[in-house]
Amino acid sequence: MAFYLRKSFKAGPIRLNLSKVGLGVSGGVTGARVGVNSRGLYLHGGRHGLYYRKHLKKGNRRGDKAARLSSSADVPTHSPVDLFRDTGATFVSRVSELGPASAKRVELPSSELLTPPVKGSLWVTAILLFISWIFSIGWMTLLALVTGAGLAGWLLREQYWQQKARKKYETLVTLAESGQLPRASVTEMTLPDRWKKWLSQHLQAVVGEIVMSRDEFDTLSALQDLDARVPISKLVTDQIRATILSRLLDDMLEDHLLSEEEERQIRELIDHLDIPEEQIASIIERIKLYSRIRQEIEKPLEELDPGVPLVRGERAYGVFDTTRLLNERVLNRFQQDKVQYRELGYEVDLEGQLILTDRRLLFVGRGSREYRLNRILDITADPEAGVVELTLSGRKSPVMITSPEPLVLAARIEKVVAEI
Repeated sequence: MAFYLRKSFKAGPIRLNLSKVGLGVSGGVTGARVGVNSRGLYLHGGRHGLYYRKHLKKGNRRGDKAARLSSSADVPTHSPVDLFRDTGATFVSRVSELGPASAKRVELPSSELLTPPVKGSLWVTAILLFISWIFSIGWMTLLALVTGAGLAGWLLREQYWQQKARKKYETLVTLAESGQLPRASVTEMTLPDRWKKWLSQHLQAVVGEIVMSRDEFDTLSALQDLDARVPISKLVTDQIRATILSRLLDDMLEDHLLSEEEERQIRELIDHLDIPEEQIASIIERIKLYSRIRQEIEKPLEELDPGVPLVRGERAYGVFDTTRLLNERVLNRFQQDKVQYRELGYEVDLEGQLILTDRRLLFVGRGSREYRLNRILDITADPEAGVVELTLSGRKSPVMITSPEPLVLAARIEKVVAEI
């Protein structure tokens, strides 16, 4: 899986993950990552029910003697590519329901979109020249030449303003990156109105993100200063800043945890922006969700009554009423472009209550199942799919559990394992 509940250190797109089985390194963006962990080199991609996973080189699992002895064996070079299909066996977590931490993303117009279309006019000119050449019609030739000269002059003028607007944009962005906001108002610049609009929207987006994400700026006064020098409508400004806000929150939630400091920063930023609440409702709801998840994770362990008999001296620390134990099955196999594919999906093995004690994970439903905590080597949580994956010593395939709140479940298991 792509998402790990463990201690992580980020350096740009690179993330170092520390777990019980050692050090892992991964890089990329949400939904597309490449990394190395105790199992070897892997590729992982996909979101919202459809996933791609391929192990390029398998590593060794701690506690598996046979794997260690065979570490020098040849690794197959043509392993199948796994595609995951959502079979409905997993629970939809609140993370999936809310989707990305964003209001509606704003698509800023590019310079190409702002340049009026000229292909039709050029084709008309070419056709006029062709017809006049065939029929030797002098006035049509003159009309075509005049039209072509006018278009050529217009294109040269547009290129001139485009280059001038881009140069001003690059200069102002460079100043903002060095900690200085634009000194002159865009309205006073010698540019056509539509290029002023293009420049204002792009500066609000890029410079606004710099102001909102860097500590050297006083966010409130810097944004007010930006609005005074780079004026656009309040509606567009709110849309742009809601998009920037969602990006910043997405960065904070890359490890699917929101610290107290991160929550404080994002809430202060929301207070400064003065954006209508309906435009950022999903962002606020997502902050509340992850704040509650953090509180659940940090809550100290408390012994409770599981409602079922335990062995003497055994203590229960968690009861999760809505859980399913899953099996991964091959749903389909096919070959395309000389590549072997396996379509995988989950099926429900056992549904019921999960009791977490200081010794084991006990599933109680139509039947029962248990797994000893001292066999757990690694805990992986995928909150979007609602799945927790447990790697156990002496077991080839991981234990797959689905829950509406996989982060809370994984964190509680991790906490109990760490304290026993």
